[in-house]
Amino acid sequence: MGDKVTFHEVKATESTNSLAKQLACDGAEHLTVVWAHQQFSGRGRYGRQWDSPVGNVFWSMILRPSANWPSLSGLSHVAALAVHATIACFVGQAAQVQIKWPNDVLVNGKKIAGILLEAKPSATNMNSLTSENSSNGWVVVGVGINVIHFPEDVNYPASSLHAEGVIDTDRDQVVAALTRFFVKKLASYVEKGPSYLNEQLLPLMVGVGERINVRVSDNADDDVVGIFSGLDGEGQLIVTKESGEQQIVSTGDVFFGLKDS
Repeated sequence: MGDKVTFHEVKATESTNSLAKQLACDGAEHLTVVWAHQQFSGRGRYGRQWDSPVGNVFWSMILRPSANWPSLSGLSHVAALAVHATIACFVGQAAQVQIKWPNDVLVNGKKIAGILLEAKPSATNMNSLTSENSSNGWVVVGVGINVIHFPEDVNYPASSLHAEGVIDTDRDQVVAALTRFFVKKLASYVEKGPSYLNEQLLPLMVGVGERINVRVSDNADDDVVGIFSGLDGEGQLIVTKESGEQQIVSTGDVFFGLKDS
């Protein structure tokens, strides 16, 4: 497949992911970007609401995987790498830009972006999808980046580019940079395979070597607690428990420090 990008810009929509899925079902091409000035029902992982005021970036890209692609579960990490590169090029070296597993991007310890992947054929999570069973379908990669505004009433501290001192950057510049970096990172992943993720991700991850609490369900008793020891070949979390046993975690929310009582 080529790397020609098609842009579909709208003033407002329910969500760019919803519009992108509709366009994908209607036959939209690989690397079609849908972006909106505003969205009314933006959402993040697990159906959480994503605050979507005018001035921030609401961006989705349609992908049509080929049979030779690596695991599609890695696409969320590809997106995280692209968002990280985008943010880093605007905030400069003075700010600390990190990835919080699996795909949140932080600036100086505060969340500035979120990522949501959806696919056809549908599955309970992206880790059960492969390029083979999705080669006739599509994947939509959705990204939200706080450029001007950021939510304040949230459990995890948030920020925006403007709040971090980048006041001479607007939404359109960020959309262009994000698109460029995503296409580049995707090409590298398809060419080099899962090893590319470990090489690129691990140095950027926050909390490696620290004690973490991974919430894998609504039941706190299911939490995986231990040391963040690294990532496996698919970008999944490796947690070393107190017993020395290592557990692989494919999805969940990471909290740092001791387990909540």
